[in-house]
Amino acid sequence: MALRHLIFLIPVTFLFLTSGARANVVEADDDAALPELLEPYVSGDRPTLGDYRWMRGGFPGADDHQVAVWKAAKNHGYQCYQRHLAAWRAELRGMGVDPIKQDSHSIVYDCNAFNTLPIPEGTSWEDFQRNTAKVRPIVDGLVYASQFALDSAKDEDLSLAGKLRSRFLADQIIRTALVASFRGTGPFAGIEGLQRIIASDMVSQHMAKVDADNTAFLKALIASDGWPKSRDVGEDAAHDAWLIVQHADADPPLQLAALHQMESLLQTQNVSAKDYAYLYDRVMLKLVGKQRYATQFECKDGARTPQPLEADIASADRYRAAAKLDTVEENIARMKRTYGACS
Repeated sequence: MALRHLIFLIPVTFLFLTSGARANVVEADDDAALPELLEPYVSGDRPTLGDYRWMRGGFPGADDHQVAVWKAAKNHGYQCYQRHLAAWRAELRGMGVDPIKQDSHSIVYDCNAFNTLPIPEGTSWEDFQRNTAKVRPIVDGLVYASQFALDSAKDEDLSLAGKLRSRFLADQIIRTALVASFRGTGPFAGIEGLQRIIASDMVSQHMAKVDADNTAFLKALIASDGWPKSRDVGEDAAHDAWLIVQHADADPPLQLAALHQMESLLQTQNVSAKDYAYLYDRVMLKLVGKQRYATQFECKDGARTPQPLEADIASADRYRAAAKLDTVEENIARMKRTYGACS
């Protein structure tokens, strides 16, 4: 059975949502090192998945040291994310592009270890620990499957097509898990409230790890060999490469470089016009705030509508036809059939 490709933007999680006055974030500084207060809570550069001891300071009854650790964790994530934003904007300017001032819709693996979760008012630390213990075995199994696929991609005996397919599987396994955790379906059926919040965070953390690993692989590949041509790796593997770069939102310069390389291969039909259209819109919405093919939608007043367009829907439909995509209206109807009403 073919996997349905899960392609979506994950909202930035560095909003530090929690209850009480302690949710304030201190301004970023230039220190990139892990704060000394956090060192006892990490192995390498991050806590073990599901280990939230550093969050104790956000719950009632915390002592001064625990509160200091919690604040240090919040600020470390915020500062890390701001450094990433500054770095990719500088790299894009070096490529001749001055991006609009907006955040990247991504979860940055370097920064997401200390996500402050939106904890319901009145939750005790003991309740939080009990709920974490209940969902952790489910998440661990899904993470194991995704990590197995990712590790398999590093087999030197695999062809490039095989490596891309294994990385695609790692991506889709964990994204399928994330959708299930949001909706409370599949292995997360019956999970509600705080358990769903914790499960989604844990899955998101591993998803960021997969994306970071896949991004690094693809970045090295196109720097040395160029974009994978369908005549060389086959249409499926070329599509897998596209999915990887589509989800490389933490590295917009890579997405732009890939877009340029894909554009040069369109006329020789060594890249899918449909894949190019989706990446074009993803990149241009991020850099200039407008899309051409109307592939990216948002909900407004209960209805799906394209995010800002370069021109109008009629123009978008002409571009879509050239890329062998259905019309905007047909696409909206299909999404409604597939995903239901837009909320």
